[in-house]
Amino acid sequence: MISQYDLNSEIKFFAKSEIRLKILSELQKEPKSVKELVNKTNITYSSISSNLVKLEERDYVTKKKNKYHINTLSE
Repeated sequence: MISQYDLNSEIKFFAKSEIRLKILSELQKEPKSVKELVNKTNITYSSISSNLVKLEERDYVTKKKNKYHINTLSE
């Protein structure tokens, strides 16, 4: 079970960056490369890339064959 602290931490993580939400929204449709995300969102390459690293570190996304995929959530 997720603790209240962990839940608050994750909410803050997403609230700090609208970019992360846009990335996840696009990846929910289908896996995409960084370049595809840049084209779909009109967000700079560096911003997409740095936020993907943060999402990977928290296991929200995984890179497979140059495309990013959303990881399924499990407890």
